[in-house]
Amino acid sequence: MRSILVPIDGSTLSETAIPVALAIGRRLGASRVETVTVMAPAIDPVRAGGAPIRDTRFDHDQRAEAQAMVTSLGKRLAELSPNLPTRATLLEGDAAERIAAELAQGDYDLVVMTTHGRSGASRLWLGSVADHLVRLSPKPVLLLRDVSSATPREGEPLFRDVLIPLELEDRSEQILGDALALAGEGATYHLLTVVVPTRFVPPPSALDELTAAAAAEVGPPAGELGAMRDAATRQLEEVAEGLRQRGVHVTTYVLVHRHPAEAILAYASEIDARLIAMASRGRGPARRFLLGSVTDKVVRGAAVPVLVFAP
Repeated sequence: MRSILVPIDGSTLSETAIPVALAIGRRLGASRVETVTVMAPAIDPVRAGGAPIRDTRFDHDQRAEAQAMVTSLGKRLAELSPNLPTRATLLEGDAAERIAAELAQGDYDLVVMTTHGRSGASRLWLGSVADHLVRLSPKPVLLLRDVSSATPREGEPLFRDVLIPLELEDRSEQILGDALALAGEGATYHLLTVVVPTRFVPPPSALDELTAAAAAEVGPPAGELGAMRDAATRQLEEVAEGLRQRGVHVTTYVLVHRHPAEAILAYASEIDARLIAMASRGRGPARRFLLGSVTDKVVRGAAVPVLVFAP
């Protein structure tokens, strides 16, 4: 990890990511840790009598205030980590799109930022720049919820136990390299595949004896489900063996569950995972607006940091 970017919006919540980013940077020998604050573009001028009028003084004051905050943040960064190069930058535009553009142009390897869970209807969305940025970012994004669980103690690995859910028929294995780069070889990596049993449609002769609801809950025949589990186990072990040959400590586990996100979160709690690393399945134009539903649910429900990359 050569360079780490930390988006800051001026709130106390966003700044809690800074100590974690600095700790990661020091442990991994990063070349720099940089914060970026994005100021919203000036509001279109109002019209009076058909002529546009812009309050340039307000624009100037707003920019001056933002620049003063960023300058102060830069000084604090230098005080917090005198031996690690740091920088605070001010940009203008749409926050997520401007940060994604900066990532594409700059020499960055990781984004570290805070997000938070929500309740009620708002749980349908992350409701923050983090949600949008994950879709756009060309680099992995480390999302923090409980910052205390993300700050390593002295002498401990950055993330002692890392859970990596893999969909082996997809491109989710790309997240392995990012997780290894972040957590290092001192961590234990728990590879997990969730087998989702396909719904089995009974023959017409049997439908008369089943209600519609009961028929929907009928799973595949036991032999078919066993074959799916065995195939997943073989594939997962092939991935694990490649890592073990590199000296990485790896465990594997295959779960059968109708709701992958629930299974991932439950297993993370069971093994006391300190990090979940996973790839989003968003594809094509929809990728900009819709995270893979499993990834989205895990990010919203996780009590530990989640490393997300949308390849």
